[in-house]
Amino acid sequence: MSISQLTLQQNNSAVWFEERRKRITASSFGKVCKIKRTTNPKNTIKYLINGLNSIKATNYGIDNEPIALKDFESRSGLEVEECGFFIDYEDCYIGATPDGLIGSNGKIEIKCARFSTVKEAI
Repeated sequence: MSISQLTLQQNNSAVWFEERRKRITASSFGKVCKIKRTTNPKNTIKYLINGLNSIKATNYGIDNEPIALKDFESRSGLEVEECGFFIDYEDCYIGATPDGLIGSNGKIEIKCARFSTVKEAI
C-alpha cells in the first residue's frame, strides 16, 4: 500500500504526521524559502518538526474544507477524489497533501478564509 493510500485520513492518521515530520511540505515550503542568514536554524528545524500549531484559522479550514469541496464539485461538475500525502520521488525530502485529485493530472487546494471580506482580513 502506498503512503498516499495509508494517509487518506490526513490529520487523523499517525502515518501522515510521521511522513510530514520528515519532509519539507507544501505548507512549510514558503517559510523555508524565506529563511534569512540571520535566522536561527534551530527555530526553523523546530518549526519543520512540530508543524503548524492548532490555531483558529487552521481549525476553521479543516472544518469547512469538505463543504467547499462539495460546493466546487457542484459548481464545476467535476469529481474530486480523496487523496493522502505524496512524496516527490526525485527529491524525497519534499512532500504535499493536495485537498483532492481531479482527473488524471489535476489537483485542488482549498483555502477557507475565516474572514468574509478582504476588508475584514486587513
